[in-house]
Amino acid sequence: MHTIHRGLPRTSLLLASLLCAGLAGQAQAVNVIYTGPPGSSGLTGTPPGGAGGNGQAAPDVLRLLLSSDASNTLQLSGGTGGAGGDGAAGNSSVNGGAAGNGGAGAKSTGSLTVTTTGPAALTVYSNGGAGGSPGLAGAAGSGTQAGADGTGGAGGNATAFGALFSSGALTGTVAATGGDGGSGGNFATGGLGGNASSTLTGLTLTGPAISLTSTATGGNGGATLFGTSGRGGDAASTIFLPNLGIAQNIDVISVATGGNGGYAVFPSDGLAGQISGGGSADSKVTLTSLTPASGGWSAVINGSSTANAGMPSAATVDSPDGGSAKASLSIHAYGTVNGTATANGSYGYEMGSSATANANVSSNYMATAKAVANGGSSVFNPGNGGNATATAHGGYAANADAVSTSGNGHAGSTEASYATAQASVLRNAAAPSSSTPSEARAHAAAGSLGGVAQATASYTDAARQASVVVTTAQSDQGHAPPNVLSRANVGGAAYQPWAGWEPDGDQIMVSNSASALPTAASVSTLLSGSPNVQAAFPGNQVLGAGTMGAMFFPTQANNAEFHVPFAAGGHLLLGLLSPFPTDNFDSTFDFSVSSNGVTLYSASFTTQAQAVSFFSDHVLDLGVVNSSALDLLIGMHLTSGMFGYAYVFGEGAGAAAVPEPQTWLLLLTGMSVLLWRARGRRVS
Repeated sequence: MHTIHRGLPRTSLLLASLLCAGLAGQAQAVNVIYTGPPGSSGLTGTPPGGAGGNGQAAPDVLRLLLSSDASNTLQLSGGTGGAGGDGAAGNSSVNGGAAGNGGAGAKSTGSLTVTTTGPAALTVYSNGGAGGSPGLAGAAGSGTQAGADGTGGAGGNATAFGALFSSGALTGTVAATGGDGGSGGNFATGGLGGNASSTLTGLTLTGPAISLTSTATGGNGGATLFGTSGRGGDAASTIFLPNLGIAQNIDVISVATGGNGGYAVFPSDGLAGQISGGGSADSKVTLTSLTPASGGWSAVINGSSTANAGMPSAATVDSPDGGSAKASLSIHAYGTVNGTATANGSYGYEMGSSATANANVSSNYMATAKAVANGGSSVFNPGNGGNATATAHGGYAANADAVSTSGNGHAGSTEASYATAQASVLRNAAAPSSSTPSEARAHAAAGSLGGVAQATASYTDAARQASVVVTTAQSDQGHAPPNVLSRANVGGAAYQPWAGWEPDGDQIMVSNSASALPTAASVSTLLSGSPNVQAAFPGNQVLGAGTMGAMFFPTQANNAEFHVPFAAGGHLLLGLLSPFPTDNFDSTFDFSVSSNGVTLYSASFTTQAQAVSFFSDHVLDLGVVNSSALDLLIGMHLTSGMFGYAYVFGEGAGAAAVPEPQTWLLLLTGMSVLLWRARGRRVS
């Protein structure tokens, strides 16, 4: 073990760095702990009225180490900036001397690279030095004024870097913390918080277990009484693994937290200090790995990226915006892969800070991506909206979940938030079965009035020559935050009818689920209680099944698109069942069926009774299809109210009985509002 203690001069520090680098090849463990010296203090002003000298910046701390050992630690702390000197008191003809400014805290940079053929642990801590405090202003003499206050020194920036090259089990922690800004004098400016940057990377990591953490925290701004406080430091945390090996258990965590703005006060005489904003936060995770020859089905890979914007220390009238928050995650690996990106904005009096989260996950087996973006609140204006995007691609199952919110604003007002989720499955025939359903599931919720939520789920099974794409999109117009769900599978269970709430209790505003070539057993359950539809499909053999529902406010898109094999020359039958109406008021929506851009059937509904009658155990003959492949698009677009239904479709030997419009008019006699149109076209 080679240890460096506190307080070594800079020259000794550099020599020790070179020594450790050389000893690394001799299997000596690296254990370096170092704290830099403070900056020199300013001199006291010469009487009468002499200004105090400024504090000096603390010397930078820099360590660059190489190692081939199993245990490696590098811990650096920058020294504090020098204190400002006091101003000298004035006399009857000379004002008091100005206070000296505080010096800047030391910048701290630590870098450790580890190359081994066995298990290894890496730890890097880098802490910027705190800014120095100013001196005291010289007192006033008789009939003269006191000296000017001094400013606080800026906190030192901090950089931490770790690199790993190993074939063994690994643990790694890299952390950078910016120095806090020094407090300013009563009427002067507080020091800026130091910025922080942490990076953890690795190439050809092939060990069985890998656990890596990177954190960056910006320094807090310096305080003041009646002046302007210091802004919080920015933070950036990165984990970059571009060529990961075949580990069976991987956990990576990246967190960036912006520093808070310094504090100021409201004095009783009406003077007000000014608060500076918080620092921005940017967190990134990138992990890429080739799939092992065995498929890596049992591997579990988890990643998270979190960005927390810094805040003003107090919500005053003059407080600026908080820092922005950006979190991104991209994982392309194997086995069960879970990735989450979370961005949290902060408040501001004029405008809350922005929040953007993006999670992208892919796997040959199961992929789960979640993105959460929480916009910052505001006092005078609408709260800022979040923007969340989640994308998941899997060979067996994919789950994408995007959630965005807007911060609270004046009188409850909010800016629009946006949530987009995309999940896709390209069925990998080699992937083993699991208790987890084989499906693509996309959920998006935009938790603000005026928000927009979009969800797309697609599933393709090349062996079955079948695919299905389900889309939902909804934008709020002052009713309720949009919340949409899309699900799709091929060869799995048919989804059961929508009833306004999902099994987990979540109230989904627009729900759209579709299954191509569903199992006969699940179709039997779906068709129970609908004898007409059941009779049209002997043996519960259908080509596709689905369920749609929407509530309360306009639906931009609610479509299910199927591509399935078809016996050319057969009739295409569509069975409608299990309507779910709204109590006490009517719904207005359009229903349509098309193939290759050609409308086969369309209808509009304006009353509950009309819609319930049409979708209750009803079979439509959509004509003859002279093709061995069927492309079918089923859509529902709600304008008002709430309505849901289920459907199945398949091949029929002959035309099914469809009531003429005159028959429907007789069935709807006595209704106060009636608007119904329908037309059907045969496919040539």
